[in-house]
Amino acid sequence: GDLNFAPDDASYRILSAALQDTAAGGTDTAIDTFNAFGKPVAASGRIDYIFVNGQFQVRSQTVHSERPEGRYASDHYAVSAVVGRVQP
Repeated sequence: GDLNFAPDDASYRILSAALQDTAAGGTDTAIDTFNAFGKPVAASGRIDYIFVNGQFQVRSQTVHSERPEGRYASDHYAVSAVVGRVQP
């Protein structure tokens, strides 16, 4: 979600205490997810997340920073995750 807080924020700590951040341990954790449509702004770091509960195992997560035809689809890059259901 478009949560607009950094991983060192108290809100992130509350969520990640109950849910798993799909980027935890991944390679996309340093990518800024706010792009401001290419306007020069201070780096915001990662402010968009996907969280899952213990019923899911994270296989991968990607921040989609591509710009088809040089255009931004949003002021935030899309984030996607591949997850699998944990078998009881």
